[in-house]
Amino acid sequence: MNSLRILLNQSWMMIQDILVYRANLIFRHINWLIRFFVTVFLWLAIINSSPTGTVQGFDFSEILVYFVLLQITTALTFSRAGFIISSEIQSGDLSPKLVLPTHYLLIRLGRDFGQNLFFFFAQTLLFSLVLFALSPFIDVQINALHIAIALPLGLAAYIIGFCSISIVGMLAFWLSSSTRLLFIYLGIHSLLS
Repeated sequence: MNSLRILLNQSWMMIQDILVYRANLIFRHINWLIRFFVTVFLWLAIINSSPTGTVQGFDFSEILVYFVLLQITTALTFSRAGFIISSEIQSGDLSPKLVLPTHYLLIRLGRDFGQNLFFFFAQTLLFSLVLFALSPFIDVQINALHIAIALPLGLAAYIIGFCSISIVGMLAFWLSSSTRLLFIYLGIHSLLS
């Protein structure tokens, strides 16, 4: 129970940190929207150049909904913990944190989860508004059962991703820099996902 309280406190502290830097938050949302609309126009051009108006049987509406779901899912499951762990190992900032009465990875998990949870809700709200604005052009069907199944699976995917990238980040104990390995890991992860 104590670990859960620590995890929730760290998550709440991370959300407060995010809200302090409002300009960064606004620019991040603008970046998401720009990337979204560039992808939309790219897929629209691809579909318009297709004689059937589809790509491998998928029409523009299905591709758009898939991309929105991908953005929301990535906001929940993507972990940046490996980069922070690697940086703290190399800079020596990890040493004072190891003598704290709380497990270091629990603190890191709490902060990373708080950040992901905040951006998950922010992107869900943002892209829900985008889908609502584009609703005349697309057909979105929401199934409560699919959402009920997706949320615990998304949480499990986050925990697996956190553990994986943390392990790669901890290779900084044996390497001069694990940053290159982290980027290779993320490249393989993105390719396979």
